[in-house]
Amino acid sequence: MYKYLVLLFIPFVFAQVSCKQSNVEGQEQTGRTSGELIFPLNIQKGGSYQSVDQIRAQALTIIDHRIQTDGEPMAMLTFAYWWPEFVFDGSQMSDIGQYDGYWLKFNEDFTYRYGRDDRIFGNGKYHFTLDSNALIMLDTDIESEPKVWTANYNGRAMALVGTHEYGVNNGMQIKLVALDEEPL
Repeated sequence: MYKYLVLLFIPFVFAQVSCKQSNVEGQEQTGRTSGELIFPLNIQKGGSYQSVDQIRAQALTIIDHRIQTDGEPMAMLTFAYWWPEFVFDGSQMSDIGQYDGYWLKFNEDFTYRYGRDDRIFGNGKYHFTLDSNALIMLDTDIESEPKVWTANYNGRAMALVGTHEYGVNNGMQIKLVALDEEPL
């Protein structure tokens, strides 16, 4: 199934890039400052659960358990800052350069932080399981739902494919590219 999603995603990216369509006009801008996009990992679609608090507590329990049983951070995540080159939110593809300056940093203590240029927008806790390529992320923002991604890694690039686990990022895809230097 994931192979088919990746195969479908690649031509879609090329079609969007070659057409240079502006897909963000009319999109609600809910970033940290006026007119600024929200960080791609925090795009909300609304899950089918009853309580954000309950689902966040469940995700935190899962992350803590996985850290206790598989407590080695993956160097493939922590070696660099990651830039979201393309974001497909389930219905629209981002434009080239739309997320310039944005970054994501996974730390060896199973925390992450993200921001734009020299500003930090937020942080959270994560765990990555190499066996299933499952990346679970929980932002410290109490209104943010947890997300589970399938991380397809290829050296200096990584594609995060949203899963149906919590229903909030199903259909989303983010291509992350390793940055050569810190954006701060």
